[in-house]
Amino acid sequence: MAWYVAYDTATGRLESESDTEIAARTGKTVLQLADRPNINANGVMWDESTRTFIARPLKVLIDRLEDIQTNPNFADFMTAYNTLSAANKTRLRNMVIRLLGSRRWRNQNEPVELD
Repeated sequence: MAWYVAYDTATGRLESESDTEIAARTGKTVLQLADRPNINANGVMWDESTRTFIARPLKVLIDRLEDIQTNPNFADFMTAYNTLSAANKTRLRNMVIRLLGSRRWRNQNEPVELD
């Protein structure tokens, strides 16, 4: 079954979708697709720059524990950490993981620091 989408020709912003033909208007472009893109099940989204449906990018999660070890703002922590024995490093690492809990992982756009 055909699927129609209308978008703003200048910006690429998706304006409307329908299973019935959409009348072209000034400043709008109408595309006919073979079938309706299943945004939720197929992981696709409208891309304004390409003016098509594309695969939704995978969410990239960053480990805050790794942030602590690599971020220069935590250099003092790493200096103290590196003085510990291997067993105590493991104990401290496990404690930090428990302390962070569900906040251990962050999105790329989130700050390293917790509120």
